[in-house]
Amino acid sequence: MTVSTTLNKVIYPGSGAQTTFSFSFAFPGGTSTQEAANIQVFYTDTLGNITLLTAGSGATQYQISFNPASGTNPTPVGGVVTYNPSGVPIALGTFLTILRSLPLTQATSLQNQGTLYQPVTEAALDYEMMVSQQVLEVQSRALVVPVSDPPPAPVPTVAARKNQGAVWDGSGNLIAGVLPATGVISSAMAPVTAASSIAAALTLLGIGPLATIPGGTKGQIIVKNSSTAGDGSWFNAQWLNIETYGGKGDNSTDNTAALNAALAALASQGGGVYFPPGKYKFNSQITFNFPSGLFSVTLVGAGADATELTWPNAVGGLIFNFNGINSSCHGRDLTLSTGVVNGGNAVALNLATSVANPAVFAQSDFYRVTCRGSDGYSATNYWTNGFIVANVSNIIWDGSNVYGASTPNGNGINLIGLPASSTYSVQYNIAKGALQSLNQGVVYGSFIQGVTIDQVNFTATNSGVISPAAQTGTLAQLAVTNCQFNPTASGFGIVTNTAITETQVTDCLFEALANNVTCISLVLNNHFNINGNEFGASASFTGTTAISIGTTSAGATGTIQGNDLFAFGTGITLAAGAVGCAVMGNTINNAAGHGTTIIVNNSSSITNWIASNPGYNPVGPAAITVGGSPFTYTAGATPETVYVIGGTVTSVTFDKNGGTLGVVAASSASAILNGTFELGPWDQIKVTYGSAPSMNKMIH
Repeated sequence: MTVSTTLNKVIYPGSGAQTTFSFSFAFPGGTSTQEAANIQVFYTDTLGNITLLTAGSGATQYQISFNPASGTNPTPVGGVVTYNPSGVPIALGTFLTILRSLPLTQATSLQNQGTLYQPVTEAALDYEMMVSQQVLEVQSRALVVPVSDPPPAPVPTVAARKNQGAVWDGSGNLIAGVLPATGVISSAMAPVTAASSIAAALTLLGIGPLATIPGGTKGQIIVKNSSTAGDGSWFNAQWLNIETYGGKGDNSTDNTAALNAALAALASQGGGVYFPPGKYKFNSQITFNFPSGLFSVTLVGAGADATELTWPNAVGGLIFNFNGINSSCHGRDLTLSTGVVNGGNAVALNLATSVANPAVFAQSDFYRVTCRGSDGYSATNYWTNGFIVANVSNIIWDGSNVYGASTPNGNGINLIGLPASSTYSVQYNIAKGALQSLNQGVVYGSFIQGVTIDQVNFTATNSGVISPAAQTGTLAQLAVTNCQFNPTASGFGIVTNTAITETQVTDCLFEALANNVTCISLVLNNHFNINGNEFGASASFTGTTAISIGTTSAGATGTIQGNDLFAFGTGITLAAGAVGCAVMGNTINNAAGHGTTIIVNNSSSITNWIASNPGYNPVGPAAITVGGSPFTYTAGATPETVYVIGGTVTSVTFDKNGGTLGVVAASSASAILNGTFELGPWDQIKVTYGSAPSMNKMIH
């Protein structure tokens, strides 16, 4: 027995290194050409495509060598295939298959009464065994029913099975066509899947007329109008694609007409225009006038800087003229750039008529919108205003940014009401953005109320938040939280040249890293709270002030509490007109070489209160000049310890912060030799004596 293995095939996976492949199955002996004819070599690529290779020395051919027959066995076993001869290994994910394939013929002829040679007989038997193995290998790749199944029915005829699917029926027989109702395709859908055309299938579904509805443009969808079969119309998808209207983001095509056309095509209550990634050039300013009633406009990009709308000329930007409180405007994920300095307004929102209740106003918002020069961030070009809002209320900016120039210029968000008709605009929320390299970050104009600023960086900006001088109306309700300010030289973090009633600044970080920076300057103020902020400066810069309080409106109060101030030329200043100011619990650290003045109080108002500020000791010990008996002494704006020593003192009385003198602190028929008295800000002490004592004070 010379065919000792059942193998007739070997499969090698590619490794990226192997070029020689051995096989160990038997093959009929003969010349090298005859032996090679009985071996087939297949190459399978990474996509599963199989190629039958040819023998030779080419880059896509193989070479083969065979082992000779061994001993008395006439049938040789094994050999080596080299693929390919150029030495390039087959890659990972590919395969090389070596297969023995014999002609199904009988080439051995035995003559009557001739000589019967044993090797000839054994070789013929080996050949028949190898043919049997070959048939078995092919059978192993065929579909076979389990041994316990009955024989399946024959497959349908060619006429029955052409252009049909192969499926199994309820008896497990292979049939042509579609599954019965219990299968994947129901009997109701079977005629549809078997229809000769799409139109015929639509007719079977009862929507045939939809296939012939005229009109429609790129980006639209068909929507049924009623339950009537075939009743449908073309409608816009969620966003209109600017490319549908001729827009191109190639930084060459003028997209003015395309955007105007898209805006004109919005549905009865508005919609959105989508800008795929690209740079969309505009040669003219875009102006959209809202119709009456509820109407919303949204401009959507693929991401800031991925989608850029750019105006290379002096007149640029987007103007939205609102019709009333039912108009709203929205921006998402895009950049607006200008190619010039002082390039106008990137976005202008205007309402020319008075609003009875501005708090009831459709919300407008801008998410992840960046305004900058077309030459990059804080370079040369800049917008006059990133956003300018006139008499439009209820707006959110979230993750939106405005960048000016390398020499700070332009405004970030400029807000104004309608002064001509004394109409207020309210409710503005600015969050999670950057207003950088600007002249003014947020401008708090006439007839504005209700501005909240949170998590915004004001870097290299002359005035972060500002109410310019001589604004009209009652400016009110400014809340600034969790922001960072880094003003330029002689600049301000927050400055109110017109008083803003109810100003709150909490949990912010102010850095004075330039000369003459004032972090918070409430030049005019009316109720304020500056609480829990961090102020840092550097000895390298002069003239720095952390907090400056100017003239306070009559009857107003303010609190400066719980702030940490480090290394300022002046920590806190109260001007002569500052009243009702409580300065308490602030930690002030003026390290050596970092300024000299901690708190400057230029106000003589007894309504100011300065107490418990670690690091602040404005005077220290000082003598008190004692006048005639009874002598009354009034403390200043900070707590004091008063010492009465010697003399002939018969009584000491005091009041609390402007009350009526008469509370007895000490009294005796005999002389009081010594006494220590703790006075709060503006407390009074009255000393009655026969001979004058000495009096000293320690100001805390």
